[in-house]
Amino acid sequence: MTTQQPRIDFIDIAKGIAIILVVYGHCLRGLASANVVSTNSWLIITDYTIYTFHMPVFFMLSGIFFKSSLSKSRGFFWIKRFKTIVYPYFFWSLFQGSIQIMLSGSGAVNNQMGIGRLYNIFLDPISPFWFLYALFFCNILAYFSINLRIKIQLTSAFIAYISSFFIAPSVIADIFYGFFYFTLGMAAYQYNLLSLITPSWGSVVKLSSIFFALSFCFYYISLPVRLSFPAGLLGIASTLVFCATLEKIPRAASIPGFLKLVGQCSMSIYVMHIIFLGFVRTVLLRFFHINNLAVLISSAIICAVLLPMIVQLFAIKLKINDIVALPSSTNLKVKHNQPQ
Repeated sequence: MTTQQPRIDFIDIAKGIAIILVVYGHCLRGLASANVVSTNSWLIITDYTIYTFHMPVFFMLSGIFFKSSLSKSRGFFWIKRFKTIVYPYFFWSLFQGSIQIMLSGSGAVNNQMGIGRLYNIFLDPISPFWFLYALFFCNILAYFSINLRIKIQLTSAFIAYISSFFIAPSVIADIFYGFFYFTLGMAAYQYNLLSLITPSWGSVVKLSSIFFALSFCFYYISLPVRLSFPAGLLGIASTLVFCATLEKIPRAASIPGFLKLVGQCSMSIYVMHIIFLGFVRTVLLRFFHINNLAVLISSAIICAVLLPMIVQLFAIKLKINDIVALPSSTNLKVKHNQPQ
């Protein structure tokens, strides 16, 4: 069937929100590992809530664009996947891993690492690069099952997702977890489901209220976050409706504009945010002795979002972004090549 391409601005805004939540989640977990945030803190509930849907958003959006990415030659498809997924995975895994190895034992990193860990990244991704690892295999699975009916794909993906959680090694479970949402994105593309989204603050409030209520229920019954897919689906729906609504409000133009830019830089933020989070946490805690959670969290998130964007901007200006595995985001290219 003929489908319309999703709105680029709409997708980028959703990616911007999702990557900020990713940074927040890792910031919170880093502070918990450093014993700054108590395991009994109410903030742990927010961690559970965002983890139900923030990574599924990226898998689903990738699935939405999968079929359109096959419109060119299959060779071009795989070259692009190696450039945008495989090379960034290895480059930044080795870069971040090397930093962690050098700083192990210094107290500057929560997770100690030996050099042997770098040899295992073919089978065991370093956090947070499991996403890129799983995303590549999602593309492989989707590529070889492309001729199956979407209902069969979705059913198979769901069964693999649930069963792998209980019986498969974590790296396999990661892949099928991502593939379930990736396949949902393919279904959304085929049936043009994004066109059904109606901007409405009322819908945002209703969906969000149900999402939070369901997430809290799952949290209190100790349901593993990876199995809370009903909350994940509601979280994705709430995010997309919120983005569509925000995009339509002229008075908030600067907000969606910023989120769009963040979304276009989401890859750079993703591969670098752990490094900047660790740096800011160490500086504030060890050198300035700041223990205020509001200051720690806000400072770390701002730096971990903005500094990777600045690094990407300079990489583009120096024309080395491909070498350091960073994308050429549209807005950054326009500002650089066509200054106002």
